[in-house]
Amino acid sequence: MYKTVCARFETMNIPTFPMVGFLFFWGGLQYEYWAFEHNPSEYAKEINCPTLLLYGAKDEKVSSAEIDEIFNNLS
Repeated sequence: MYKTVCARFETMNIPTFPMVGFLFFWGGLQYEYWAFEHNPSEYAKEINCPTLLLYGAKDEKVSSAEIDEIFNNLS
């Protein structure tokens, strides 16, 4: 998730450092969880039903490497 938020900041021309770290830290405090550990590719390992995973080649917010990592973790 950290990489995805960095990509969103970059598309808006906002510096990723230190802003994304502050956002994660503050959001984690507000919602009482450690946001830096939120990792969708790890959650994909727990999915045990048919899954449609879509990716667009022109997507600026999610890289093909991130999609591949999620895909490889699906059972």
